[in-house]
Amino acid sequence: MVSRAFVSSLCGINAGRDALIIKPSLPSGINALGIDKLEYVNSQLSVKVEKNSLEINAVSELKGKYLYYPADNGDYNVEITLPDGNTEAYKEKTDSDGGIVLEPGDKAVKSISVSKAD
Repeated sequence: MVSRAFVSSLCGINAGRDALIIKPSLPSGINALGIDKLEYVNSQLSVKVEKNSLEINAVSELKGKYLYYPADNGDYNVEITLPDGNTEAYKEKTDSDGGIVLEPGDKAVKSISVSKAD
């Protein structure tokens, strides 16, 4: 019971109908929270949230769609890591709802990292 409250309330992680929704609500004085061994779309994940950053790592590969809602709107750097260790980076802007859509699609992805752009 405590772990479910931790995941949904503080980390803000909830499985939606079409995506894993990540909308952190960190208490004052806590800069980061994380959870390991989270199951989503047949993938085992570790997720770390901060005010304006997110890290998702998979044991095998990420599958499905992720909606991340950082504390602040604006431009964000997104970096994906492929299973061979190569990375791809791009910029993403929060949408009108304040979210960023992260969707590996058909590409095999080991991890996704999102951070506020300078």
